[in-house]
Amino acid sequence: MKILIVGSASPWALEQSYAAAFRQMGHEVAIVPVVDRALALARKNPAMRLMTRLAWQRLWRPLGRAMVEEARRWQPDVVWVFRGMEVAPEHLEAVRQPGRLLVNFNPDHPFRYGPATGNEWIVRSLPLYDLHFAWHREVVARLQRQGLDVVYLPFGYDDLHWLAPLPASAEAEVPRIAFAGTLDARRHALIGTLARAGLPVDVFAERRPGHPAHPNIRYLPPVYGAEYARVATRYRVALNIFRPWNEGAHNMRSFELAAAGAVQLAPDSPDHRAWFRPETSIFLYRSAEEAAAFAERLLHLPKGDALHIRHEARNDCLRGGHHYRWRAR
Repeated sequence: MKILIVGSASPWALEQSYAAAFRQMGHEVAIVPVVDRALALARKNPAMRLMTRLAWQRLWRPLGRAMVEEARRWQPDVVWVFRGMEVAPEHLEAVRQPGRLLVNFNPDHPFRYGPATGNEWIVRSLPLYDLHFAWHREVVARLQRQGLDVVYLPFGYDDLHWLAPLPASAEAEVPRIAFAGTLDARRHALIGTLARAGLPVDVFAERRPGHPAHPNIRYLPPVYGAEYARVATRYRVALNIFRPWNEGAHNMRSFELAAAGAVQLAPDSPDHRAWFRPETSIFLYRSAEEAAAFAERLLHLPKGDALHIRHEARNDCLRGGHHYRWRAR
């Protein structure tokens, strides 16, 4: 089977995990990197960055046409669009044909989004897909109410990046909290609470004006994929903070950190309680104050106890069948 993925060709993108899984299953895979091309336009110069905010439809239409041209040339059996911000509805109409499956998977949220995670093209395009995959049960229910075909598909992990060796000895640990990801207001607030409670936090993110400053917070360059897996494995606590649309569910870090063997401090949610064992393989907080209390406790655990938690987290992830290769089936 020939599968055309429309999204990102970045080595740490979710698309790459599924592409690798499909290739292992014997399928042919090609990628149209519309996301990367859109980002390249925005980063070209300040004027172009402004244009991508004010005239994005005109700038991005050539990206969708590239998808149409590749589909005509390669004749895939499946066209799988990840998110779909850069693809106009008319371009999806153009790739539809008998015998071809048009699929969407939005790793953010089609109904709750910000300027960087959604737009009107996503909403208008929902009825055009033959099948939707959704990682949030709330999204599944809303799509079903619209009469659309949808399958629940949680996030997972890729052993190429995340099954890093656990510390050979507990002395290899960094006795601090690590957070890696895009910073927003709620993440600022939680990290600030931890710092004011006297807890040391290393933030692996691009620092911008307005990000919290505190003697207990260190900003370090962003890390991705295997590099972040090594960070999560080495730091005593790996902090997971939801974006607003992840509330009540999970995010990509949920499985990635578990697969890495991290001591994960994450939001309390039904998904986390279903897949992991609270206070055995994961630690779940319901408030910033509760997160600070757990972090204090975890930072002072005996080293052998922390290593045991790492093994339990990885075991829960492996036994649960959460690899993207299994998701792809």
